[in-house]
Amino acid sequence: MEDSRQNVVSGKDVWQEKAGWERGEPFVRLSLAELNGLLEPVFPGRSVEFAQPLGTGLSNSNYKIRLRGEERPFVLRIYRGDADVMRKEKAVAQLVRFAVPVPAFLHADASFARFPRPWALLEWHDGELLSSLRLTASPEELASAAAALGRTLASVHAFPFPVPGLLGPELEIARRCGWTKRCSSASRSRVCCTVRPAACSVRAGPKRYGSCVSAMPGCWRSSRSIP
Repeated sequence: MEDSRQNVVSGKDVWQEKAGWERGEPFVRLSLAELNGLLEPVFPGRSVEFAQPLGTGLSNSNYKIRLRGEERPFVLRIYRGDADVMRKEKAVAQLVRFAVPVPAFLHADASFARFPRPWALLEWHDGELLSSLRLTASPEELASAAAALGRTLASVHAFPFPVPGLLGPELEIARRCGWTKRCSSASRSRVCCTVRPAACSVRAGPKRYGSCVSAMPGCWRSSRSIP
């Protein structure tokens, strides 16, 4: 799967997604024999007959796999980070699964018994990347996709935490952050005032990631009004 990194200019709007971003380390390449050895405890007596590297990510190594005699594919994810990264991602998916369409974790392994990195098996969900959709979709279809994206983000932001900070592997606040202002509710909208975390970084370039949350539903890390 190739990553289409093209810039499309429409009026004053410039699309530039992941331009110049690079992986922090090489993709983990595994043969079918190695994949079968890794997944044998999950699918005893069965074998992987198809494995496709998914090349759009920049951190983990992901494969779309299919077992012999089965039509349903799965995703094998080999994590770049430590076991806490996998545990946090799994905990987030379990937290939001009834409000946000996320793939279920079918198996997760941080024992390092069969592989020197944490790995997980997830559901495969068919879909289309927004970066691909924007090249072929009509303005109406793009508007509909943007609205759906906004509703999904609003659903994610609706989950409250007791204090703002960086999330730990069990979604505890591992490091509390100093936020300068909080959100206030108006009669018809919730307004998030300027929020400037002193110790949080959600993303600072392509190679640094974190999970920083606010303590109030609807308030994330920027100034905006939410209907």
